[in-house]
Amino acid sequence: FHAGSAKPVGEKPIIVKSDPAAGPRHIIFSPTRPFGYVIEEMSGKVAVISTKNGKFEQIQTIVSHPASDGNDIGSSAIKLSADGKWLYASNRGSSNSITTYSVDGATGKLTLKGTVKSGGKGPRDFSIDPSGKFIVAGNGESDNLTLFKINKSNGLPEPTGKQETVESPVCIVFL
Repeated sequence: FHAGSAKPVGEKPIIVKSDPAAGPRHIIFSPTRPFGYVIEEMSGKVAVISTKNGKFEQIQTIVSHPASDGNDIGSSAIKLSADGKWLYASNRGSSNSITTYSVDGATGKLTLKGTVKSGGKGPRDFSIDPSGKFIVAGNGESDNLTLFKINKSNGLPEPTGKQETVESPVCIVFL
């Protein structure tokens, strides 16, 4: 669909092939560049999709979980900063983390910047506040919200030490 409207881009469905065991969960598109990003729940990876010339092609796959997690993975949410410089992915399983990537503005490809613990268990969703300065993570298995300040120089979320108890948060939306 075109951003800001309910009109489809074309008449034909768009198909992007992925590994059958990857478990594509959510996709987010860059508002300014011809790229999309898919969080793969079961593989613990992020797939980068080129959307140039109306063709969708996977151009990169990059891990979201630290290697130390082994097979205890389960990626959940994916968000792009408003300026398109940073991509964030949340990870459940033994990781319970948020991974940060820098986004190459020309190629759309990602570079891993770091991973921070989510401040709880089972980070199902998170959101970047409208100012772009904070991330709120919803940890569904530990019944809490955790507040992070985003470091402007490297994009990494930094714990503020602030948490709130909320029963099973599953979706974080700023109104």
